[in-house]
Amino acid sequence: IMNTQTITYSGHIPAKDDSKKEIYQVNRLLINYLGYPILDTSNIDFTPEIMRRNRTEFATALTFDPYFIAQATHRGIFPMGVDIYQIPLPLYKLHYRRCVLSDLDKIIIQKKVAKKAKTYELSVNEAFNDVVDMILNQHEHCWLYPPLVEAFKEISTKPPGHYGNMRLYSIELWERDGEKRLVAGELGYSVGTCYTSLSGAYIVNSTGSIQLCALGCLLRREGFTIWDFGMKMDYKVGLGGQDVPRDKWLEMISAARECPSPELKCPRENAQQIIQTGKPTPLPPPSNPQNPAKKAKATKKSKPTTDVSTDMS
Repeated sequence: IMNTQTITYSGHIPAKDDSKKEIYQVNRLLINYLGYPILDTSNIDFTPEIMRRNRTEFATALTFDPYFIAQATHRGIFPMGVDIYQIPLPLYKLHYRRCVLSDLDKIIIQKKVAKKAKTYELSVNEAFNDVVDMILNQHEHCWLYPPLVEAFKEISTKPPGHYGNMRLYSIELWERDGEKRLVAGELGYSVGTCYTSLSGAYIVNSTGSIQLCALGCLLRREGFTIWDFGMKMDYKVGLGGQDVPRDKWLEMISAARECPSPELKCPRENAQQIIQTGKPTPLPPPSNPQNPAKKAKATKKSKPTTDVSTDMS
């Protein structure tokens, strides 16, 4: 497998720009130290088999090159980074199980989140650097190392089609009034009609939930069919995500990447309006409705809700 000749992928990813070759190269000795399979353009199509043989869900590569990252994402492989002796190295993950919302009509929106969304606005690709800074500040051990961030930024600045069917986005949530601060955001990418959340953060309680719910409804409105969350976490399940095995995930991304990729656009728009126009399925009534008097008493004593963390890896 490792010696297979280079395979031309149907996504028509352009040839690598050799003028930037040195920018993305990494230390091969440290790559060998990791002990993971090493991916390149000659074996990337065999990643599932390589990982099965090595009994792992991780692999690495010799470069942070944006074109290679695009090739990996086209095949459902999650791009990350790892720090070895304070030197960042590429890491690629093909999860054993992937948390996915495969029907955006079934996104779950809590009424309290939709109500609070009125005072915030959502935007796309307006503040890439600020979103990255927010993520790094919130997550102490974050895999968004500088070479990976630079590669993501390079991808985000190029026109549609430059990296095949992959596009990279920053998603921002802003205060509508007052200081109009950036209060939540995430990085993500699309391949065909599948959108993958990479990592995100928030600085005001509930804004992480609002940003995610508004984004999910925006994805539905713009024609996306799959929302990929990465690894399973409670808040992702709370949005409607379900675990799927690796083989099923590979089938899903294979079908999605053959579809034209909708362009995710959103000049600042009221988050509540996006949620309303997205028309998510209403939450079902509780199985054991409380007596109204008891319900009012319980509501009075309830504690403030906690927000979600938005690290997707």
